[in-house]
Amino acid sequence: RARVVACLLLFLCSVWAVAYSPKEIRSPQASVPLYKSTFEGLYYANVEIGTPPQVQRAIIDTELDLSVFISSTTCPDLSSMHCLNYADSTTGTFEGATDDGFCEIIEDVMGFQGLNFTTRSRYCLTGYNPRFLGLMQSIDGYLGLGYLTNGEDRESFDYWMSLVPGDWPSIYGLKLKGEDGDSSLNIGGYEYGEEIIWSERQTNFDTEDILFIEAPFFHISLCGQRLLPSVAFTSAQFVTSHNCLALTEDLFYRVLEWLENCYEDDSKDIDNGNIVCEFATTEQVSRLPALYFKLSEDGEPLKLSLSSLVTFVDKTHNSYESIEATVCITRSRLYGSSHDRDKIIFGILPMENFYTVVNAEELRVGMVSYSHNYTLDFDSTCPAVPVCKGEQSYDAPNNKCNEPLCRFFQYVDEDSKTCKLSILFVLPTTLLLITISLIDLCVAESKLRLDRRIQRLSVNH
Repeated sequence: RARVVACLLLFLCSVWAVAYSPKEIRSPQASVPLYKSTFEGLYYANVEIGTPPQVQRAIIDTELDLSVFISSTTCPDLSSMHCLNYADSTTGTFEGATDDGFCEIIEDVMGFQGLNFTTRSRYCLTGYNPRFLGLMQSIDGYLGLGYLTNGEDRESFDYWMSLVPGDWPSIYGLKLKGEDGDSSLNIGGYEYGEEIIWSERQTNFDTEDILFIEAPFFHISLCGQRLLPSVAFTSAQFVTSHNCLALTEDLFYRVLEWLENCYEDDSKDIDNGNIVCEFATTEQVSRLPALYFKLSEDGEPLKLSLSSLVTFVDKTHNSYESIEATVCITRSRLYGSSHDRDKIIFGILPMENFYTVVNAEELRVGMVSYSHNYTLDFDSTCPAVPVCKGEQSYDAPNNKCNEPLCRFFQYVDEDSKTCKLSILFVLPTTLLLITISLIDLCVAESKLRLDRRIQRLSVNH
């Protein structure tokens, strides 16, 4: 019986470990051009709303499950903004308002500019100043690409996929290629076909928490060393409204340990990153090491070059003519309650290294690197592994030597890095032993004299 159970467990583990592969490859049904705003650094699509159509530049936001636009009745005096007036649409209808007064729910004809179809969908028309929403100048609203949030929102808003025909699969691909790149939103399918590396299935969909598009990251490593060897995986949230790569506390400081001449700068904002590095040449900036991870236990490793996350290079910050570079890596906890501090936030800059697919039917994420380079070619800029002395132990995730763990009566000798007897322990211990020996000797002598006296008394009697 024990052998049968062991074989069953082995079989189940082997099935779980095999990387997922879809039964069919779904090509995109349509491709929507995306543009990266120079001012905000965010990607947006042109959405048409109403009859006649009003074009809205909508941020693609994987955190939202609804679309939000600004009402023309409260529109700020910004000539660059296109605020929405649903009263001008002959097909728009008022469906109600949210309890918190944040927005009116409008149903109208909607679609993507350049695609030859429209469908009826709901959106949130808000009177809030766009600056409170993070909108600044060249963006008009939000296009929610996230999973439907658990809770009351299920009754108030339609899933964003209602913008496309209902017979198309709930799958989309994001090709984010920067300001000058050919960026697009592929809906109903994806590019790269069999090259896509798929994640394990997302498991928290039925919880009461707000849902993000997530994938587990396995075997996260830098310079050939696993950074979290005792952790099976760390969940990563794919967020197109944030710029940087945000890491858990342990991951952040372990990455920092592996970056030479780098330090944390809390004065930097989270949109640019909190790691600052100093280099002698600009070539060294481009030769930062790469972070590797897998989307499944048995999957192919994906490579994220840290040099692609550099947001600012200052060549004149001091008199020594060294170069200071800001790397867009921060800590998840700095985002407050909007994100879990024990999860990774995979923002725009890291996503620009990969073609990313979201499969809302399978609750999986697929990725393929634009460089198609999965070789573990550890960069020469990785710091040397320290040589540990004496009884020191090497801490690979932090790339440092840990001090010996000595007993309470020992101390660490700084020259040999070994545990030695402490003089502060030896002296009082020696005195105590001598005292005990003297006492024992006195007791023995007293006992001997007592025995002799007893013997004499016995003879006399």
